[in-house]
Amino acid sequence: MKLFMNRANRDKFLKTFPLPKGWKLIKKSKKSPHILLLKDGYIFQLDFSKNKPLLPNQNLVQAIGFKNQALSVLDITAGWAKEAFLMFKLGCQVTAIESNPFVFYLVQENLEYNNINQLKMKLDNGLNYLKSLKNPLYYPDIIFMDPMFGSKKSLSKKPLTILKQIVGETTNKQQIFDLALLKAKKRVVVKRHKLDKPLNKNILCSFKGRSVCYDVFNPKGDFLN
Repeated sequence: MKLFMNRANRDKFLKTFPLPKGWKLIKKSKKSPHILLLKDGYIFQLDFSKNKPLLPNQNLVQAIGFKNQALSVLDITAGWAKEAFLMFKLGCQVTAIESNPFVFYLVQENLEYNNINQLKMKLDNGLNYLKSLKNPLYYPDIIFMDPMFGSKKSLSKKPLTILKQIVGETTNKQQIFDLALLKAKKRVVVKRHKLDKPLNKNILCSFKGRSVCYDVFNPKGDFLN
């Protein structure tokens, strides 16, 4: 998909994108990334520089099976790309897929602002992107999913609430998951709120925090035969 990555065109696009009621888009300066401002005064701004590096014992690290070796990771539902960025900083080769143009451009601009060029962002539907992967030799080691669930308990944090207001619920998450099982070389990892139902009962293992679980599934692609 050809993208209009010219900054002037992107700024024009962002200004015309229909935001949820009560939101408006502002900029501090020409050099600053965009800021989303809620009508009650809450300010949301993407800033990857504030994310602390992952430690070896943290749930996400254990879920993807990272042990100081290079892993190729496909984040198929990137959203604000927080996990994609954390896995990238860990040392993984990360490709992140986001289907919403508005969210994609906000993330892309922030990556450019912080000179993070090796994290690959692609504007595409996750299901379409998985279907486009034809050669098993180039399948990713890990496919990571953080689908937008319907449970309000999953949206306890402001960034998640904002994201759902903009993109809505991930309606085809089961289809994406089923195809991910055929396209991952080593494992599929699904992030969910602990009160949400897992996408499949055949969980290899699950790494649980206070509110979030990382469910790990074995792939079943033809390349395993």
